[in-house]
Amino acid sequence: MNIVVDVNVLISALLKDSTSRSLLVNSTHDLFFPEPSLHKIRKYHQYMLKKTGFSVFV
Repeated sequence: MNIVVDVNVLISALLKDSTSRSLLVNSTHDLFFPEPSLHKIRKYHQYMLKKTGFSVFV
């Protein structure tokens, strides 16, 4: 199954340890989001790394 994820939902889920994060990270489905959303992810990349303590975001 292919699932389109809103970039705001994706960022929110990654920032907070939640059920949404668990569903996204552990999903066996293909997750997609619109290409223009990459700009928003790149814009907040360093902030998300600092906020979550992750060492890398794809």
